[in-house]
Amino acid sequence: MTRLKTIPLIVASLSVATVSAQQQPGPPPKPEAQQKAIAAIDYMVGNWSGEGWMDVGGGRRATFRGTEVVQRKLDGTVLLVEGNFLANIPGVESEVPVHTTLGVISFDPQTKKYRFTTWLATGTSGERELTLLPKGWQWEIRSARGIVRYAMTLTDTGEWLEIGERSPDGAAWQQFFEMKLRK
Repeated sequence: MTRLKTIPLIVASLSVATVSAQQQPGPPPKPEAQQKAIAAIDYMVGNWSGEGWMDVGGGRRATFRGTEVVQRKLDGTVLLVEGNFLANIPGVESEVPVHTTLGVISFDPQTKKYRFTTWLATGTSGERELTLLPKGWQWEIRSARGIVRYAMTLTDTGEWLEIGERSPDGAAWQQFFEMKLRK
């Protein structure tokens, strides 16, 4: 007899669950804070190309050329940044990839901070805070060996100028990288 009383209770529970699942709560809330924050760096969107140099040690510089493709994704809540750079290496007949990267720039409305998450073809990845500057942005990598920072400036001529510097202590900085890109 107890078993027969339990069956209607189970059927009633399943009916309530089915009706609840069928009710649509309406459209999800708009991610307006993220969209507004990403719109502040919308100037980055596009196909960029150019050249640059990096310090390879011993006072030598290697030059490279390449592209950064920046796209709005997920209804304008993030930017997808894809970089591909090639260089001529002594002893190699053709240009070889020297930097291949994929990055996502996002905004966290709770902390009110931008995040820059990157993946490299070398297998390394990381998540950093991206700080907006009056005409660009900056991000850093901190380790026991010191600080590496990259700063991007959008010049008055619309050029993406990015400088890489390193410091053992945060006081004295040495430039090791420079890149100039144009849309």
